[in-house]
Amino acid sequence: MCPDSAFSTTAVIADTQFKLTQGTELIQRYAASPQRLKCFCGQCGSPLFIQRLNRPETLVLHLGSLDQDPGGRPERHVFCDSKAAWHEIAGGLPQYRIYPGFEPPLP
Repeated sequence: MCPDSAFSTTAVIADTQFKLTQGTELIQRYAASPQRLKCFCGQCGSPLFIQRLNRPETLVLHLGSLDQDPGGRPERHVFCDSKAAWHEIAGGLPQYRIYPGFEPPLP
């Protein structure tokens, strides 16, 4: 099993809204599934974005890699069935087992 954090914050953005300004030679890609390439820094291993091959017009951007506030705020919690047992999800945002549209919200 690969070590991972308890959670991450991501945003789906148009690929036209994203531009790498430096370090492009450091980007490594891992085929996490037939439709997703996880892109990360080959030097430090930080996750940066996910290329969705079935929706190439969008990227899933890991917001922890940004230097500035992205301006948006969380709208939902996903993958709640696989969260760390010690973590309690607070707040009133909708919770999903996978993604909205694939499974109903958790109670």
